[in-house]
Amino acid sequence: MDSLPDSEPNKLLVFWVVWLIWKSRNEFLFFLKEMFIILKTLGERWILILNGTRMYPRQRIEVQENRSSKWERPPSEWVKCNFDYSPGTDSTGVGIAWLLRDEKGRFLGAGCARVDKTQSSLEGEAISFLFALLQVWIRGWRRVWFEGDNQELCTLINKVKNHVELGNWLCDVRYWMTVLPESSLDNANREKNQAADALAKQAVHQSNLFIFFDIPPVWLIQFLYIPYTI
Repeated sequence: MDSLPDSEPNKLLVFWVVWLIWKSRNEFLFFLKEMFIILKTLGERWILILNGTRMYPRQRIEVQENRSSKWERPPSEWVKCNFDYSPGTDSTGVGIAWLLRDEKGRFLGAGCARVDKTQSSLEGEAISFLFALLQVWIRGWRRVWFEGDNQELCTLINKVKNHVELGNWLCDVRYWMTVLPESSLDNANREKNQAADALAKQAVHQSNLFIFFDIPPVWLIQFLYIPYTI
C-alpha cells in the first residue's frame, strides 16, 4: 500500500477489498454464487476507481458461459454421480474417483482411490464405474444418475455388449447395476466431468490408497462451482 499514490481512491482500496471479501464469503456460503463472478467484479471495480470512472450501483456485468460445460442437475429426488479415471505411472498406479451431488448441486460426498496399473483407459474407466457403484450402494443411495466421459464404456454397458479386454469387469458392473435398478448411465464431455477428473488426478499422487470426503476439499471447490454446477 505504501507504493500507491496518496490519493482518495487508494485510501479507500482497503475498505473495498475487505467489504467485497466479506460479501463474497456470505454469497458463496448461503447462495452458492460463482466465485469467479465476484472476483471479476472486484477487479473491474478497482480499475474503475483508478481510472476515475463513475460507478453505477445497478451496473450489470455480463459473463459469457459455455453451456456445453455446465453441469446438469439430476431429476428431483435423484442424485448424480460423476466418475472418472486418471492414468498414472507403473510405480504410482492409476487414480479412480466418484463424486455425488443432488438436484441443487449440493455436495453429498466423494471418494478417490489409487489402484494397480490398468491395460487401457477403457479398463480404468470400467474400474472407476464399478468403484462408484459399490460406494453408492454401501452409502444407501438408490436413485442415481451415473455420468462418465468415456463414450465406449457407456455404449458397452447400455447396449449390453461384450468386450474381450474388460472380461469380468463388465460382469461385475452389470450385476451391481441390477442391484440398483433405478440407476442410469450417461456419457458427458470432459468439461462436465471436471470435478471427478480432478479427484482422480489427486488419487494418483496421494499417500493413502483410498480417501472419502464428507465435505469438499478446498482445491476441489473451484471445479464444483466455477462453472460446472448450477
